Amino acid sequence: MGEPPSPRELFRTVKKLDLLQRFQDAGDVRIAADPTCAEFLKRYRNGAYAALLLEEGSSASACHPDQIIAVSCDDEAGLKHRLAVRFPDTIVAGFIGDAALRAAAHADPLADETGILSEPEPSRLYAVICGPRTGSTWFVNLLRETGRLGRPTEHLRPLIVFMARHRSRFGVDLGRWLALLVRQEQKNGVFGTKVIDDFAISLAPLLDASERAVVQRLAAKTCFIRFRRRDRVAQAVSEYIAEATKVWHVRNSEAMAAYSEAKEAVTYDYQRILASYRRHSAAEATIDGWLFRTGRPALNVVYEDVLAAPEERIAEIFSFLGGATAPTLRISPTRYQRLGDEVNDDMARRFRAEFGLETPSS
Repeated sequence: MGEPPSPRELFRTVKKLDLLQRFQDAGDVRIAADPTCAEFLKRYRNGAYAALLLEEGSSASACHPDQIIAVSCDDEAGLKHRLAVRFPDTIVAGFIGDAALRAAAHADPLADETGILSEPEPSRLYAVICGPRTGSTWFVNLLRETGRLGRPTEHLRPLIVFMARHRSRFGVDLGRWLALLVRQEQKNGVFGTKVIDDFAISLAPLLDASERAVVQRLAAKTCFIRFRRRDRVAQAVSEYIAEATKVWHVRNSEAMAAYSEAKEAVTYDYQRILASYRRHSAAEATIDGWLFRTGRPALNVVYEDVLAAPEERIAEIFSFLGGATAPTLRISPTRYQRLGDEVNDDMARRFRAEFGLETPSS
């Protein structure tokens, strides 16, 4: 079974979901934590959420919250079961297995998902499959802003891999997450998502047989956009700089100034860029093999081509997904800033010279 995650790791993993704040804002939600997690919560953010903790020894007659959230690093599912017996008239949910799973599907973590699951699946499903630092965030924003291609975003995040890796502790059902996700995140009958190669490769061996069956069933109904960057060296350099600066996206000019300053301190590192370059190449080959085996339609789209002619490329994608001639589509300016500059170009030129690569044609 391996070592359980620490409370710090557990709460850091779900930090972006703002679950504790949502529990506090709800007003009638309490947390029943195992001793280790309870002690951590008493200190976390100077005890900002400690008042949510159920007092030790609380009984059903003395405690009447609408919901109780079971938090355990070692056995959330078992704690949830014991609480359900102890508080038979109260809704008991798991911190990861229920609340985080719903929030990761962009659903209300405190609501019953029965209504969502009763909705039909969208009539069209598509996935943008890509590597990191390919311009994919900018690209799916273009698709979303047309108003005609759903609301694609990146749903497969490290949290999902974490839940799968520790499934026996949290009682997580990723098949349920997928069912919730495609219904909750559809728009006008269209569901779109973005999948980074690395996360897909990490998740695949962690799925159980029923979850693999769900993935295969959805894949059989999904169209795929294989989005890549023609200049893989530029992709590797971009990843190296992002990891060095801890900045992956910039959305305004003020943040751009701070990013540029941090970037100036990044020194060239051949070995780290080489490792990134090779990892991207291997990941692309793995995912391309899987796409070929699905037998599903896949449209190859190149970042540099979309950058050069966005209207033409987006119209091509619309026709691929819908099987019809594209109407006039709105291509809105994106708030995401392009981060490549002469620093990137200089590192890429140096790497190509040392590795023996020619500059790619545009």
